Amino acid sequence: MKLYDDSHKKKLSVFVDETTSNNHLCFGVFLIYEHKIDTLCKQLKEIKNKNNCNSDLTYKKLSGHITSGKIQTSMNWIKNLIKMNNGDFFFEFHKIDCSSPYFQNDKFTEEHHKYNRFLLMSLKSTLHKKIKNKDVVAKITLHRRTEPKETENDPHNKKEYLLKYMNQFKVNFESLIIVESSAELQNAAISEDECTLLQLTDLLLGSSYNAIHGMSEKDGKYHISTILSHIIKKCSTFNDSDSAYRNFNFSCFPGKEGNFDKITDVKIPPFNLDVPRANKSLSEFF
Repeated sequence: MKLYDDSHKKKLSVFVDETTSNNHLCFGVFLIYEHKIDTLCKQLKEIKNKNNCNSDLTYKKLSGHITSGKIQTSMNWIKNLIKMNNGDFFFEFHKIDCSSPYFQNDKFTEEHHKYNRFLLMSLKSTLHKKIKNKDVVAKITLHRRTEPKETENDPHNKKEYLLKYMNQFKVNFESLIIVESSAELQNAAISEDECTLLQLTDLLLGSSYNAIHGMSEKDGKYHISTILSHIIKKCSTFNDSDSAYRNFNFSCFPGKEGNFDKITDVKIPPFNLDVPRANKSLSEFF
């Protein structure tokens, strides 16, 4: 008999977005336990209100001067994550380098088969890191994308494919729900809080890729990418005093051993931020 109810520890949400550029297929996976969602979303809404930001926040539409409400909100959303305790959430960036000499492109007869395979691999990487061999009730929310026409009658239907193979993970899914949704609130098929976290995942994914490859130096995209460059560099060198950065991981596939290799190099210079310490003294950072 349990002395206390720990059922809340089983319920989690995972938000997934993807982007393609320069023969790279990238996934951002954001995992958070259900009982942490309300607190985080309240913080994110407070940041939006403080900066008079009334628009949806997605990386593609990120533009404006650094002092604008949209840019300040986006930057402070990411900064807010660094203040959170180790284990409150987990974000992974996975880059699949399809131009790598180690990439076996001949294994895929269709582009969407490649997408499904590495979406599954990205989810497996994140879930096995955080909830391997645990009992969970999970909801996976995918940022809806335009599917190729050939998927209409294809047995590799994305949701069915994930449901089939995720049940082979070393995770005991007491319940597993997979949904797709727009990240724009007016078109979303999910709650407002879930939409906020899908937008956060979108921002993290896009700015991570830009930090690594320097694809855009437009004000908005550049400034938020400097923060991700800072996080990526801290993740590659962190010690016990940098525990906040254990909530992030950045990796590239395939490595020389055929596995994911840690990403350590960035093109966008890291923002000169105060390093979070054990006492969470972040005066310079904020």
